[in-house]
Amino acid sequence: MKKVILSALTIYSCQTFATDAESPFYIGASLLNSETSYLHDKNSDIGYALRAGYAFSEYLSVEMAYQDLGTFTWSNSQFEGGGSFNSDAYSMSTVATYPINDFSLHLELGYQWVKRKGDIYSVVGNTPPYSFKDSSLMAGVGASYQLAKNIDVNLTYTKSSLYSWTSLGFKVGF
Repeated sequence: MKKVILSALTIYSCQTFATDAESPFYIGASLLNSETSYLHDKNSDIGYALRAGYAFSEYLSVEMAYQDLGTFTWSNSQFEGGGSFNSDAYSMSTVATYPINDFSLHLELGYQWVKRKGDIYSVVGNTPPYSFKDSSLMAGVGASYQLAKNIDVNLTYTKSSLYSWTSLGFKVGF
């Protein structure tokens, strides 16, 4: 968490003061459909993402995000068990943008920290609560449409080693 706070302070301190009133900062939110697999069982759920970013130019920005990746329930006949877990993640990424009139194409490359918490059961009884933390690289591709000067809607597909998700959201500059 200290790294995220230090990164945010660094981004804030790098702000350039332009002569117009437009700020390089933005926030956004997305509804997402995430998918993961656990012991060879694939599962998906609906979640959401909140993000904040800093645009160095119309072509390059950095973002920090929180993702609620949903609740996953699984069963595995091979191990005669199953369970469920909630997944949350934090990420930091660089976003390259290619604007085409009111549309933009996006490529994202970043790093994601994931936390899973839940319960696992088996034929021999319940196990202690399940808790798992991991991190991995993530990459995404997407497109957006500019509704107004500082408001975009976007559709993005993102993948990491643990999850993949498709999101539909918006971004507001201020």
